[in-house]
Amino acid sequence: MGTSLSLPTVADVPAAGAVGSGICKSVDHQEWLERVVPRIAFWTIFGTALLMLLQRYHWHVTGGVLMGGFVALILARLAVAAAGVALSLVRRLRFASAARKLRAVLIKTGDLTSPPCTWYTGAPGAFGLTAASELLLVDRSTGYGLVRLSPDHIADVAVEREVTQVTTTRHSGRSVIGGGGGGFFGGWVSGGRSTSVSRNFEEAYLEIRYQLEPNGLVRVAVVPFGSDRRGADAACAMVARLRR
Repeated sequence: MGTSLSLPTVADVPAAGAVGSGICKSVDHQEWLERVVPRIAFWTIFGTALLMLLQRYHWHVTGGVLMGGFVALILARLAVAAAGVALSLVRRLRFASAARKLRAVLIKTGDLTSPPCTWYTGAPGAFGLTAASELLLVDRSTGYGLVRLSPDHIADVAVEREVTQVTTTRHSGRSVIGGGGGGFFGGWVSGGRSTSVSRNFEEAYLEIRYQLEPNGLVRVAVVPFGSDRRGADAACAMVARLRR
């Protein structure tokens, strides 16, 4: 294992420190919102409605309280779902913007041999290879500080995949031949049929394991490639070749 990596400071890469700090705060804030906002939306609607119902019925649990509480529960669930959709859109916009900023930092920082790879699924990040056989990496695993990884610092690189199976079932209608009233008076009813179709959806991830210090903690950078398995394999081969 080579010597310890030196994390770039403000003196090394002036833009990287400021951008990384801002993105780190943005990611933490977004994840805080996703934890808090749905709870606030749920209890604001359900809790307020329940208190109003109990007050109306003089704090007795009656049929009106139960029925009103059920309606309030449905409305609260709908509000949570709407908040989830809105937060998902905000996450996409914020993290995509952060990924573009990280891309610009890498381009300004080193002599890259190819355009940097950026992502924003899960959390934003970016990496690129330099002409000096270094891997520049900035993502959640680095605390959004820019690190330079020499081949000796890379412990392992591999492509992992996650397969989700989705099954869709279709039911065909029942047919009646002759007679009337659902097959009476000599009629014959054929049974319906169910057809199930299963589809596999694969998500590919590039995992880069690295050490910043000899015999130190092995950190893992996870790069999502979605359904682009070939892209993940190509990136894996590029990093693996750097290691040789």
